[in-house]
Amino acid sequence: LAAGIADGVAPDRTYVLGPGSTVGAIKSALGFEGSPIGVDVWRDGEVLVEDASESEILDALGEDSVIVVSPIGGQGFVFGRGNPQLSPAVIRQCDVEIVASRSKLDGLSVLRVDTDDPELDDQLRGWRKVRVGRFERRMMKIL
Repeated sequence: LAAGIADGVAPDRTYVLGPGSTVGAIKSALGFEGSPIGVDVWRDGEVLVEDASESEILDALGEDSVIVVSPIGGQGFVFGRGNPQLSPAVIRQCDVEIVASRSKLDGLSVLRVDTDDPELDDQLRGWRKVRVGRFERRMMKIL
């Protein structure tokens, strides 16, 4: 999974890398340690901001940006629990790539969002591809 993301990075694309061990493995594959419980911003082989706040993320975003995030623990929250810096303002300016280990998804029947923005939550809901391996993806429903 981590190698697949690292191999597929696009030049000039800004990567907003969420918290957790799954995304931490991606950070390692990109060549840096990063913040295990924070959000890091990376572009073109360089860490732009480590353990970034919402305003730092917004300042670092480029024209082409993606949030790489993994569901939190057994609850399955993609946004809204444990990553408040990934605010509605940040999410609206980025593509979203959800990543998770197969075993984490095996323990979840659905994924969840709670951004404190009902309109954005509605936009994020529905069936989404979740990257579970170098090339493999699994469809999961977001409620």
